[in-house]
Amino acid sequence: MDTDQPLTPDLIDRHTFWCLAMELTPSAVEVMLTSTVEDNSLIYRRIPLPADIPAPHRALEEVIYRNPLLLSDFRSTHIILRPRHWAAIPDTVDPADTSAILWPDAAADNLSPLICPLKPFSAAALAMTDRSSLGLLRRTFSDAAISVHMQPLCSFITSGTRNSGVTKAFVNLGPESVDLIIYSGQRLQYINTFEVTDPSDAAYYILAAVEATSFDRMNHQMLISGPPSRREALMPLLRKYINYVMPQIFPAAALRSGREAMDAPFELTVLPLIRN
Repeated sequence: MDTDQPLTPDLIDRHTFWCLAMELTPSAVEVMLTSTVEDNSLIYRRIPLPADIPAPHRALEEVIYRNPLLLSDFRSTHIILRPRHWAAIPDTVDPADTSAILWPDAAADNLSPLICPLKPFSAAALAMTDRSSLGLLRRTFSDAAISVHMQPLCSFITSGTRNSGVTKAFVNLGPESVDLIIYSGQRLQYINTFEVTDPSDAAYYILAAVEATSFDRMNHQMLISGPPSRREALMPLLRKYINYVMPQIFPAAALRSGREAMDAPFELTVLPLIRN
């Protein structure tokens, strides 16, 4: 939820029994706080970045210091970045060489590389992030784990009994984006993020990706996560061409933390599940 009320330290007791998860998008900071000892206590806030502060790191700094609860001593802190510039690369490829080829002007654009393994796939996400913002996060949250949005999604969909050898597709819908992962067991076939909001555009990109993989539209399964309104607009379009298109069941363990979990981005919601 959006709110004008700042997150202050008195909002919760015993900060060391809580975990902080944040996702930084181009337009907002998504904040999720979960208790390690109390159910139905989750706190979720979507805090827009100030539109009147053009420098990304200055806008981020303003959000952090307007919400001093974020600076508390938590049990753990995990920061997810949703960068505009990123690519999935095999483990056998040198990230330094790849970044130099894909983003030759990175230094001039104040971009810094961030490499995140995409477990259990033999691949990593190479992201180019705002250098000043990344430095601010590392100074302010020195013990935080920092990853890109695809990392928790990959870990979640391949965990436990979900990780069979059958080809599957997973679609995660955000407010302004579509994440798509197509995989067979521990073999990654396709992974990308599209900045789209229109359901027809989303369906076009998803179907084009399906055609480039071994995904069988008549026999393989596609799961869709995200806000119900976006799912309901997209799924009928996909069902014209794909036989098994179903909503991703919301994790019961995440729901025990509090119903606000359903409002948070899915990649934030599943973080406590893949950490345990």
